[in-house]
Amino acid sequence: MLCPCSAHAPTSRLLGFHVFARAPCTRSAGLADPQRIAIVGASWGGYLALGGATKVAASPSPAAATRAEEGEDGTGEEAGGGRRYAAVVAIVPLVAVGACNTSAAFRSDPLVTQYWNQLYGPSVSRDRAAAAALSPLHRLDRLDEGVQLLLVHGERDPRVPREHGDLVAETARARGLLGAHLTYAHEGHSIRREPNVLHLWHRVERFLCRALSLPEPPELDEA
Repeated sequence: MLCPCSAHAPTSRLLGFHVFARAPCTRSAGLADPQRIAIVGASWGGYLALGGATKVAASPSPAAATRAEEGEDGTGEEAGGGRRYAAVVAIVPLVAVGACNTSAAFRSDPLVTQYWNQLYGPSVSRDRAAAAALSPLHRLDRLDEGVQLLLVHGERDPRVPREHGDLVAETARARGLLGAHLTYAHEGHSIRREPNVLHLWHRVERFLCRALSLPEPPELDEA
């Protein structure tokens, strides 16, 4: 089972409730094998994908941020609970929000502050603790045990600093959770060059097949 995440922030804020809740609901109803559920997203959808693996609160409210800080994941499961996903694919994911985001693209811009306020509330824009509770970068200790992670970044990404992706990859690798960390030269906050697009989605397909115990896909024809 794949849980796709929208890359459009206001839409995915609402979709997030469904995405975060879908895995436990399908497991409890016996509709999906918990060892064969994956969550895939890009950009803001990548944030939701990593948020699912690090048990970020599903609700964007300040109250939910407080619950996340206290160890709840917003779905009724404790942060130390069982694995919710077998695999996570996060493509150019935003990993820090509000006051925790150090990207030059988000720093000291009043429109960005207004954006965080609308999305999460004023506390996340001002309070690093509240922002950290909703930022996968600061919740890597809560990565699901056994989950396999595929990270993708563009080396010229103006929105997600390369060091953010490297830190997530290093932490996951140290815990034996990293399936792959792909970085593409001359790419920004999306993967656009045709050879890179073909390579990326072939790697995603192969990664998911292996993580979900599915038959291997055919090799990519690069001719």
